[in-house]
Amino acid sequence: MDGSSAVSPLPSLSDLLKETWPLFKSRFWALMAAGGLGGILTILAVIIPFGLALLIWFGTGYSHWWLWAAAGGLSVFLGLWGVSWTQVALMEVALGNSKDALSIYQESWAKLTPFSWACLLAFLSAIGGIYLFILPGIFLAFSLSFVPFVFVSENIGGLESLQRSLSYVKDRWMTVAGRLIFISLSAWILSKIPILGLFSGFFTFPFALIFTSRLYLQLKETAGPPEPAYGKKIILVSLAGLLIPVLFAFRLAALWPLVHQHFRGQAQAFLSSYQGMLGP
Repeated sequence: MDGSSAVSPLPSLSDLLKETWPLFKSRFWALMAAGGLGGILTILAVIIPFGLALLIWFGTGYSHWWLWAAAGGLSVFLGLWGVSWTQVALMEVALGNSKDALSIYQESWAKLTPFSWACLLAFLSAIGGIYLFILPGIFLAFSLSFVPFVFVSENIGGLESLQRSLSYVKDRWMTVAGRLIFISLSAWILSKIPILGLFSGFFTFPFALIFTSRLYLQLKETAGPPEPAYGKKIILVSLAGLLIPVLFAFRLAALWPLVHQHFRGQAQAFLSSYQGMLGP
């Protein structure tokens, strides 16, 4: 397949919405079940460390600050773990896994750690792009939107998931960004409707999730052959953008003694003038 015909055009937005609607109706309750189970698991994961700390306090009377710090840190870690597990399960349902919620969570367990790693890489790449004069970050934010779906559906490594997502979106960035902005903006507008907006998320979130999964599958079906070198170069450049705040922090640390001395001198001068105004 030559370069001019490697990428096929995507179906129209209206066709994508028509495809999404029947899938939304058929998978809505499965998504609710998976989301509800994930919510319960996450809440328990957040509460348990503090419950253990309370038991230690009541049982022994020990209440050192590090006990609550450790409980808080473990609670945040387990909360993020629960959220990631829920995301994997929801994407499995959105992509067509018809098993019950408990079975999906059992299957998703093995994917949890590499899924988190893939999402972290995508996040760091987008943030690195932001530091490279903002526009590269915006480009990567949309181009890497499908990393979670690529990982869950194709069961490949984290870095390869980023490269595959970039390859799918290549030469169709404006079309993809337009569809993602449309579905996000529609959900935001509905959320602003009085009273109805309080409950709109129960419908707009699963619809947007299935919409995005359908867009991913269409990108996958119509994409040309993967180009690992293309994605790898962009990812390496974007990650290099993370060096900018690091270098800035080192520079600030080097200048800190001078900055501290300057502000200290100003503070002393201000106090001296204030004391002078008060008189002897």
